[in-house]
Amino acid sequence: MTNATETEIPAPPKAVKAKKVYPTIITAILFTLYFSQPMVGFIAAMLALPVAIWMIFQIVHAVGHPGTGKNCALRIGVWILAFALVYGINVARDNALRQRADRIVAKIEAYQVQHGTCPTLEAIGESRESLREALGHSTIYACEKNAPRFSYPVPYIIYDRYLYDFERKTWNYQPS
Repeated sequence: MTNATETEIPAPPKAVKAKKVYPTIITAILFTLYFSQPMVGFIAAMLALPVAIWMIFQIVHAVGHPGTGKNCALRIGVWILAFALVYGINVARDNALRQRADRIVAKIEAYQVQHGTCPTLEAIGESRESLREALGHSTIYACEKNAPRFSYPVPYIIYDRYLYDFERKTWNYQPS
């Protein structure tokens, strides 16, 4: 027999089960390994906006479902770390190639000052193979009208190049 004054106590809301972190970690590792390779870093930059939107949705979800915040923060942290690693690796590669290219430019300029003419690669102690090994297969060095032309591929964007301006002594970015 039930009493008319008794009220039913509503059942507590079902707890939202936190998503597993392992798939996120595995995907982030694969992402980092792939997008840290030469010539594909720019694709990671294009993926940053969709991932940022996903992170915002994850934060909103965590606020609306108590108990999932720690898991959500861990998953977002994994992706932030993955993007930071990809960015850092690509910047380090770009800096290392620029330092190598600057050493070659210094050799070219020193030869020009000393001899007054555009040097051959052999005259500065280089070869086409050594340039391509150090800076990439599409590295270009040529003497045109006694003026050197030197460029190498941008390490994180396919088909784009850095071209050295010997008159202004600056590197210029050349999109494809």
